[in-house]
Parts: sequence; C-alpha cells; structure tokens
Amino acid sequence: MDALTHLNASRNLAALAEELSGRGQYVAASELVWGATVHAVSAADPDHEVQPRDRFRNAHQAPNTMTTFSSAVRRIVGRPLSETQIDICLNNGQQRLHNNFYHLNLTPQELQYRVRLGAYYALLLMRAATRALGQSAP
Repeated sequence: MDALTHLNASRNLAALAEELSGRGQYVAASELVWGATVHAVSAADPDHEVQPRDRFRNAHQAPNTMTTFSSAVRRIVGRPLSETQIDICLNNGQQRLHNNFYHLNLTPQELQYRVRLGAYYALLLMRAATRALGQSAP
C-alpha cells in the first residue's frame, strides 16, 4: 500500500472505532484502534515503501511489533512521539488492546481507558502522516 492508502485506512478504522466505542463495543473498537495506529505509522514513515520484503512476501514489514514499530516512529519527520510515548503507545496497542481482543483480560473500565488512549496516539500519528503527505487535516 502507498502512504495515502495507509492514511485513509487509518482514518477509516479510527472513525469506526469511535462509532463502536460510542455504542459500548470496546472490544471491537480496541482492535480497530491498534489497526489505525499501525496504518498511521506506515503512512508517516518516509521509508515505508522502500523496506525490504519480509518473510511473508509483503512489500514492507508492518510496524506492528516492538522493533518495527519503534524504528518506523523514529524515522517520522518531526517525530510525533517521545521515547516514553513510543513505549506507552506500543504497550497499550499491541500488548494490551490487541491481546485483550483475543483473551478478554482487561476490566471494562481499563478497556475503555485504553481504547481512548490508543485513539489519542493514533490521532497524533495520523496528524504526522497528514503533514508528511502535505495534506490538510480532515
């Protein structure tokens, strides 16, 4: 996918996550928030489309693991997240929300909080991608 396609996917997933959260469907929203985050990083990463093919024959390595996510965020021009925020965003999205989608191990209150936190980080990353692509914010 090219950067604009990733950005649009991120926006669409974030909007759907917000809609589901509004209906109290936080488990579904949690997975969409993590997807929005990964797509936003892919959109903003200047090296995204030149990454080597991974073992699954994708044109890039999706930034959905600790190493690929951290590296990709650090390459974003004007780096939107500090080192601490990178760790929090990754832990919240991948370790908490993504794992909860499969194991349902978060309390309802923690899940709601973590969905909001994930949406905040996804928004910061979408703004960085929007700037990187020279677009105006929606």
